[in-house]
Order: sequence, then structure tokens, then C-alpha cells
Amino acid sequence: MNITMRFSHLAACCLGALASGLACAAISLAPPSLPPCAFADTESSSNFVFCTGTGLDRNWILSVEADVTSNNNVQVEFGVDRDGDGALSVDERELTVGWDCGEWVLRDRRGDAESRASERPGRRKVVLRLVLDEDRGVRSAASVFRDVDISSLFNPEWNMARVVVRGERPVGEVVKSVLFPHPFVLRLR
Repeated sequence: MNITMRFSHLAACCLGALASGLACAAISLAPPSLPPCAFADTESSSNFVFCTGTGLDRNWILSVEADVTSNNNVQVEFGVDRDGDGALSVDERELTVGWDCGEWVLRDRRGDAESRASERPGRRKVVLRLVLDEDRGVRSAASVFRDVDISSLFNPEWNMARVVVRGERPVGEVVKSVLFPHPFVLRLR
């Protein structure tokens, strides 16, 4: 076994350990799909503990995917469970992202702002990507929502998320939230 081969084995082991360490460093939320609503005027919802990570977690990707129609609704809400009852009440919800009867919608209840983006019915997905600065404020954002001040879209105090589905037809929702550190590139020569 020559020196080059040993170095390549060592580099492969180091890169494998690094990749697995980075994968473990991400904080993710992917709640299971909710049961379908029996009637158009009912809703199905569930609350989940949500962790906003540490000061090192500076990237947040939120995606909501569903079979959407002009008369169903699927949304994820974030906030602080101030009363400690394990559920986000109406006054505790700060950010809502999801589908609302023919449009993707983002509502920032702290800044009293709303943005909508129309979409055709079918299997659709919306993604919100935020890059946070060292003080956990939003430095940049990428999404279809253009009419909202991005600086207030993230609150490091959030501790609860709520997924809500409304409408007759099952929407097969998939909600994913991932917080992770800044990616970096390691080059070995």
C-alpha cells in the first residue's frame, strides 16, 4: 500500500465522518400527514414541539407540499406557546405558511403583513429559505412571497408548530422544516 492510497483512505474516512456530523447537526421537523377531514367545514390539526436551534444554525428551509384545490387548505403555523398548554392558540401564532383555497399564503402576524401567490390546482410545493445572521435576524430570504418584510419572518423564541388541514378532499400534505449551520467546502489537494 503506497502513501497516496493511505492518504485517500484517510481523506475518505475524514470526509465521511464530517458528512455524518453535519447531517446530525441539522434540526428537522417532518410531522406525519394528518387524517383527512370528513366534511368541508371541518379541520384536522396537530401541534408539534419546534426547536429553533442554536446561534450556529443559520439556515432555515421550510417546505409545504400538498394536493391542492380551490376549496382546501393546508398550512403550518409557528409561535410561542406562552400558556404552556402544548397547543398554539390564536393569539400565540406568529407566522403562517401554506395553501389557502387557490393561493399560497404567508402571514406574519407580528408585522401584520400578508403575501399571496396564485397557483394552479394539483400536486404543488412552496419553499421558504431564510439565511440568518449571527443575531438570529433574517439576512436574506428566497420564496414566491414578495410583499412581506423578511426581517421579521423568524423568531428564535418559537417553541411550537401547528399543522392544519381543511376541506373534504385529502391533501396528502408533506411539511418539512430544517435548521442547519452554514455549509462549507473542504478542499484537499
